[in-house]
Amino acid sequence: KGAYSYQNSTYPKDAKEVGDPMALKVTGHVPDWLKGKLFRNGPGKFSIGDKRLTHWFDGFALLSSFEFKKNKIYYQAAFLKSDQLLESIELNDLKLSGFGQNLGESPAKHISRDGQKVKTANASINIERVGKRLIAFGETPLPIEFEPSTLKTIGIFDYDDNLKKAKIWESAHMKRD
Repeated sequence: KGAYSYQNSTYPKDAKEVGDPMALKVTGHVPDWLKGKLFRNGPGKFSIGDKRLTHWFDGFALLSSFEFKKNKIYYQAAFLKSDQLLESIELNDLKLSGFGQNLGESPAKHISRDGQKVKTANASINIERVGKRLIAFGETPLPIEFEPSTLKTIGIFDYDDNLKKAKIWESAHMKRD
């Protein structure tokens, strides 16, 4: 129903979940050699109840996948079911300690690997493969694992290692060596 651009909007809009993969209209053609899935992550939900987030970085995480298969592209999207999103939905009120604004201070729910008391697990910045798992990352040290075929949230991911946990931070902006 018309193109939407963040550039012509006062506030960001809420995205919608797409549970079953949906075939996208393709202009031109998809190369035969292009196969596999591309995963994306970013803010996608900006309002709950009558409250609205107004900073682009604060939206609750939306996972998206684009599957390239048999000259077609299929799209799927799901909100990452973080504790903060679920609590906000349950209370019909925004409970967020965000980047640009803080609404409804929530008590810390988790202790991070480096001992911090963390209020948010809104991993809305990046996705990385860790072993055979897909993990969403945010600016707080609470990575969240999700299931690649359904985008269903599995939960907070903890590394299976023997490294000292003090002063270890995950990065939402990983670099490969």
